[in-house]
Amino acid sequence: MTNKKNMCPICEMGILTAKVEKEFQTYKHATSELNLHYSECNVCYSQTATSLQLRQNKRAMIKFQKEVDGLLSAADIKYI
Repeated sequence: MTNKKNMCPICEMGILTAKVEKEFQTYKHATSELNLHYSECNVCYSQTATSLQLRQNKRAMIKFQKEVDGLLSAADIKYI
């Protein structure tokens, strides 16, 4: 029996497999290679992202933007 959470929302037949891919992102004058999370269906090969994966991608981008802007990271703020 297929777990509804892992079922492809596009074809509704395949299983989503979590993947991570390095991708270059640019912000202001800086470019960095970030790990971006997504899922791929084993039947229709469509790519989508779960809410958790979207959150991980957003956090990685915000961390990169803070580094470029010279702001403290969340870990630095907690330490202080």
